Amino acid sequence: MATRKLYLAGFMCTLFAFLLNVIAFSTPYWIESNHDLPERQFENAGLWQFCLNKFEHAADYLSEPYTGCWWIFSPDYYFVRERLSPTWFVAVQWISVVVLVLFWLAMFLVCGFMARCCSSTSEQMVMTLSSGFMLLIGALEAVVVMIFGVRVIEDRTWLPLPDKNYMSWSFALAVFSGFLALLAGFFFTLSLLIFKRKQAEKNPQKSQPGQFQMEVR
Repeated sequence: MATRKLYLAGFMCTLFAFLLNVIAFSTPYWIESNHDLPERQFENAGLWQFCLNKFEHAADYLSEPYTGCWWIFSPDYYFVRERLSPTWFVAVQWISVVVLVLFWLAMFLVCGFMARCCSSTSEQMVMTLSSGFMLLIGALEAVVVMIFGVRVIEDRTWLPLPDKNYMSWSFALAVFSGFLALLAGFFFTLSLLIFKRKQAEKNPQKSQPGQFQMEVR
C-alpha cells in the first residue's frame, strides 16, 4: 500500500511537471522587456518565438525594422536569426527538446503502471525506469534554467537594453517543472526501495535452507 501511495504521489508530480513543461516550452515569455519603456525594440521572447518592436540589426543590409511576433525559424527573421540565437540559446533549445521527449516517455511509463498494464514481474523495472527518467529530466531542466538565467545576465549583446529585461512567467514554469520532476523522481525512488524490501521479505534467500541442512548434519 505504501508503495502504491508513493508512486501515486510521484505520478501526480510527473503529471503537473509535464503540463508546466509543455506550457513553458511553447510560450514566448521566458524573458520580457520593461513595459514602461517608451521606445523598446524588444518586447518578449521564448524558446521558439520573439516579439520585436522596430528592432534593427547592423548586420542586416536591408536595414528594415522588425516588428511583431515571429517564429524563430521564420524566413522574415533570416538576417537576424544568428543574432537572436547565439550558441548557448541553441543549446537551451536542444536540451529542452530532449526533456520534452523524455517527459512523453515517462508519462507513458507511469500511466501504464497506474493503469496496471504491466505484469507483476515487470513492476520493479517500470519503477526503476520511472525513477531514472524523472531524475534525469529534473537534472536537464536544472541545466536549462541555469544556462538561460546566467547567460541572459552575462550576454550583454543578445537583446537591446539588457538591464531593462527580466525573467517572466514561462521561465518560472520551467523552474517549477524541474523541481516537480526531481520530487517525482524522489517519490519513485522511495517506492522502488520499499518494493524491493517487501520482495526480499516475501522471498528469503535460497541459501538459508542450505545453511539449515548443514547445521542439522
